[in-house]
Amino acid sequence: MVTREQRVVLTGVVLSIPATYLVYTLTGSFPLAGATLLGLGFVIPSGINGYRDEETTRG
Repeated sequence: MVTREQRVVLTGVVLSIPATYLVYTLTGSFPLAGATLLGLGFVIPSGINGYRDEETTRG
């Protein structure tokens, strides 16, 4: 069974790949594309999961 955390991470990773390609195509900047990949694939899903975990422990 897939947990909520896994669904959030999987969604982030799936969305980050075309977004990274789009950023690189539009800007030609490899560092900016890498930051997009890292942000959408790791940072944002981690933040969402952290927020949701705090929300469930509070109430």
